[in-house]
Amino acid sequence: MAYWLACLQTAYLFCHKVIMLMSTNSRAARLYYQPNGFRMLAHGDHVLCAKSGAPIALEELRYWSVEHQEAYATCALAVEALTGQRPAELD
Repeated sequence: MAYWLACLQTAYLFCHKVIMLMSTNSRAARLYYQPNGFRMLAHGDHVLCAKSGAPIALEELRYWSVEHQEAYATCALAVEALTGQRPAELD
């Protein structure tokens, strides 16, 4: 249940940030993803989700793959991208 609530909270915050990003002059950042954080290679205020293409504000970025060097907008999209399966809690 906690997993599901965390996903819902993340999705809500994500939608709120998309609206904010679309209303300002935003620029995509380029990041190098590390196990405990990321390093900025090119300055910007967001990255794009590798699965959905949606913008993710850097303050809200929580899910990424070090191996694939990709960011994901939600925990469900990260699980789906990395395992090829939808999380069981979402079925």
